[in-house]
Amino acid sequence: SAFVTLPPTDCRRAPRELTDGISAFNLQVDAGPSEYTPFRVVNTNPTGPGSFFDVLSTANSWTSSNTKYIEFDIGSYNSSVPIDLPSSNTLNQSIYIDGYSQNTTSIAGPDVNGGTGVTPAYNLVQLTTTNGVNSGIRVGTSNCLITGLNIHGFNQYGISTFSSVTGIEIYGNHIGFSGNAIGSYIVSENKRCGIALGANNSKIGGNQHWQRNVISGNGQTGLTTFNSNIFMYNSIDQVDIVGNIIGLQADGNSAFAFGTQTQNGIHCWAENMQGNSIKIGNKNFGGKNIISGNRNQGIYFSEMGIGNTINNNIIGLGYDGVTILGNLIGTNANGTGSIGNSVAGVNCESAINTKIGGIQLERNIISGNGNSTTNGGIILSSTGNTFIAANYIGT
Repeated sequence: SAFVTLPPTDCRRAPRELTDGISAFNLQVDAGPSEYTPFRVVNTNPTGPGSFFDVLSTANSWTSSNTKYIEFDIGSYNSSVPIDLPSSNTLNQSIYIDGYSQNTTSIAGPDVNGGTGVTPAYNLVQLTTTNGVNSGIRVGTSNCLITGLNIHGFNQYGISTFSSVTGIEIYGNHIGFSGNAIGSYIVSENKRCGIALGANNSKIGGNQHWQRNVISGNGQTGLTTFNSNIFMYNSIDQVDIVGNIIGLQADGNSAFAFGTQTQNGIHCWAENMQGNSIKIGNKNFGGKNIISGNRNQGIYFSEMGIGNTINNNIIGLGYDGVTILGNLIGTNANGTGSIGNSVAGVNCESAINTKIGGIQLERNIISGNGNSTTNGGIILSSTGNTFIAANYIGT
């Protein structure tokens, strides 16, 4: 059979979430990449047998309704495996791309010493381009999952979705920079934005450490409408953005160098007040986003609809809730001052029925944002029925 039942986790403890998978209460040992799927990337060639381009083309051509699982078994272990894409790649079938399957990749976790930081993922599979390709991955159908990749250097988007699709999950990725260790991360922007999401009922990140995306350094030179790490557009509904680091390095406590910051951490631009039920953060322990180190706004809502919430995030500080990364204080071209959400932590413009904070577990920490002329913890303009409660602002 071309499709077989997979264990719920791989050898790096990263859960596989596939149709008809085994119950999480019936764990099995990972037997290696050869057992599970015919869609296996085995080299870094731009095209040809065993290349990512060829494997994805084959998966797209299968008519089965099952989820097609693409994994990686490229022989260069313990080091990055850059794949230089020859063109944009569109998912036209329900496909799960699992970068975590590459041997010696490791998932993200908590601080190994029990501190307030995090342990970054070790994502070895890097999708990039030297040919001016517009997008790393374009999602053209519903119910796709992208995890464990490093996606950077594309002319427009790291990941983009068609507005007609639903049920997209994006977690465990590094988007907008290269490198795999603290001190080695280098911004390699996706020029418009890291993720352009038009898909309803979708999720970026998750409550668990291994679901943490780090999305930073994107959208510096593209169209100003898009300039952001995450850009959501059109009549987008029911999207969760939780547990991510947005604008900082993968340790969650270090900013990138001056001149390499994104305009906005998250920009949601839903035309004609159609963006509904967008949830940024939640009250779970792992549900907070760290949104800092961005050039303008941490979160920018524009023309939003109803039921949108911003809960339990740290905006303008590091993962430890202490390191100030959101001020623009005497910064010079060498980046020797700190830099961050230098206009506002949260900016709601022409948005209605937005909830920022709430009960104790929903409070946001919004500190260190603004600059000498714009001191913005939260900026509201042309808004209605906005609820703000129990946040720590400027502390």
